[in-house]
Amino acid sequence: MLTAPGNVYIRRDPKTPTKSNVQIVLLDHGLYVTIAPKDREALCQLWKSIILKDEVKMKQYSLVLGVQEKDYLTFATVLSMRPIHRPIHDLAILPEIWDRMSPDEQIAARAQGKIRLPSEKEFLNMSPQQKMAIRKDFIVIFNDIQDSVLRTLHDMPRPLLMILRNLNQIRSTIRDHGNLIDRHTIMARSAILGARKYERPQRLFKDRIYARLELFMFDLILFKDRMERWLKYKLFKVLVLFGYVSKETEDMIEEFQ
Repeated sequence: MLTAPGNVYIRRDPKTPTKSNVQIVLLDHGLYVTIAPKDREALCQLWKSIILKDEVKMKQYSLVLGVQEKDYLTFATVLSMRPIHRPIHDLAILPEIWDRMSPDEQIAARAQGKIRLPSEKEFLNMSPQQKMAIRKDFIVIFNDIQDSVLRTLHDMPRPLLMILRNLNQIRSTIRDHGNLIDRHTIMARSAILGARKYERPQRLFKDRIYARLELFMFDLILFKDRMERWLKYKLFKVLVLFGYVSKETEDMIEEFQ
């Protein structure tokens, strides 16, 4: 389904009108597309693998959806519209991994063109000049990622473009209203429930018990992820309050909420 932003209305749930309990109301809608059952199943399974950080399955279901093997991490990032568990480019190394490397390993990594990513704290404390210098160091990586995104958008099934468009509109609408809804958790749980429909029938009692336990484990994973994001965001706001983070950086972070 495709609808214009002006046709989306946000209101508090009349049944439980609390600050965090809001509804999205569609005033009008028009264009519809049908997602093939095979693509729908792969999409649900891909979301599930993103939550589990299962790169083998992420690669498997990205291929089912027509995305090239080398672009599966890009696809996962584009779909979830948030950073995943590791950098999507092989030349970018997380600081905690880089710092555990021996001096010889770091020299070898630099010889291969690999670069240490700054930590969140390091990035927030950088001056504009230092951030500009980093951009120059990462120009090759940025160009590769840009090419990967374009390939991914070209290769994926056409109906998924509408899904991405709607997801982006939802993200933007929620952000403009103060991020009162945890869209990531809602969509992830929906995908998990959808994935279960395509898995083996739960005929036996033990299968039903296993399915319940699996869903409970997913809920724990999502809760942990939600709490980590909440704590990081609150810490960031404290840093802003005490002047350790510039207004420019705050606006940039808020833009990607």
